[in-house]
Amino acid sequence: MRPILLMTGVTALVLFVLAIPARHAIGDEQAVFATVAAAICLLAALGTLLISARLGKTSPQAQLYGVLVGSLVRMGIVLSAAIILYRSVAYFQGQDAFLYWLLLFYLVTLALEKLILLGKRAVPTSSPGVSS
Repeated sequence: MRPILLMTGVTALVLFVLAIPARHAIGDEQAVFATVAAAICLLAALGTLLISARLGKTSPQAQLYGVLVGSLVRMGIVLSAAIILYRSVAYFQGQDAFLYWLLLFYLVTLALEKLILLGKRAVPTSSPGVSS
């Protein structure tokens, strides 16, 4: 539960810190683009965290599959949503700013997810009697 709250909270914080000034400086559509991009990337990241949590309790091979499947799920959700919105929804058609917001939130959630997943791993300690 904690990783989900952390992911949601940090994504919302980044959204508010960046989208509100952009809205005032550039226009209202920036807030819409940023909010939609954040929501898409957050849903993809939460799906990846759930997959990793499910497979993280099993063998190391299953954990590796979890990372690979999670990456495919994340990329598939974000790319599919971006293509559908950019090509089909009039508000987003030809709006490169939406794609920039999407890239930004994709990278933010990806970095945060990796920090969360790496934080769960135990740090190996050196064996007594073995010097380096």
